[in-house]
Amino acid sequence: MRFDLRMLGPEDACAFRALRLEALERHPCAFAAAYDEESGQSAADVAERLVRQAAFGGFVDGALVGVAGFATPAPAKKMHKGVL
Repeated sequence: MRFDLRMLGPEDACAFRALRLEALERHPCAFAAAYDEESGQSAADVAERLVRQAAFGGFVDGALVGVAGFATPAPAKKMHKGVL
């Protein structure tokens, strides 16, 4: 079994979208986002999101099995903070 960890890019949009939708459907209380809203996003929307926001993926034998993201708030007075 091979495990890799790397930053996700636009080429990972389909795998990221599939894993995220599964997580939102199975564990809705664990997320601020809603399945109904996110399921309406296209792979192109998700690819653009992966360009704007840092997301890291854990892969087992080439399959995405987990993700973690990092974002900074937009307001200037909050840019020194980050959200995992």
